[in-house]
Amino acid sequence: MKKQDTIKDLLSIKERVDRLFEDIMNEDKEEASRSSVSWSPRVDIYETEDFFVVNAEVPGVSQDDLSIQLNGNILTISGYRPLYSEITPEDDGTFHRIECSYGKFKRSFSLPETIERDRTKALLKDGVLQIKIPKKKAVLSKQITIE
Repeated sequence: MKKQDTIKDLLSIKERVDRLFEDIMNEDKEEASRSSVSWSPRVDIYETEDFFVVNAEVPGVSQDDLSIQLNGNILTISGYRPLYSEITPEDDGTFHRIECSYGKFKRSFSLPETIERDRTKALLKDGVLQIKIPKKKAVLSKQITIE
């Protein structure tokens, strides 16, 4: 066997290994594109005299797919929004474009210690989750006169 033939064989093996790695990497990219896209709902947080109010945009998310946790002063909203289409990437259908976000989400917010956790209420209406967290009544200060 000539030296040139040995070099050709080695180059051929290298090309096959490179192609194998390319195929594996392409499969990983295809699998990632098939899995759900993570997203995060937009949130407005504001304060009134009596409440902290959190409004989260969660269109397409059902009440059963939402979870609201209040641990200490940390509010966590999590859930799942399904893909709107009846065709899934695993079916025989072909997506030409997916711009709507879907999949699992989780948002956490730190609130002041001056909240009343037990009276917190949540309402889901028209794709907006509203959470109202009452403030603790402030201890009224009293002026003490010196006699």
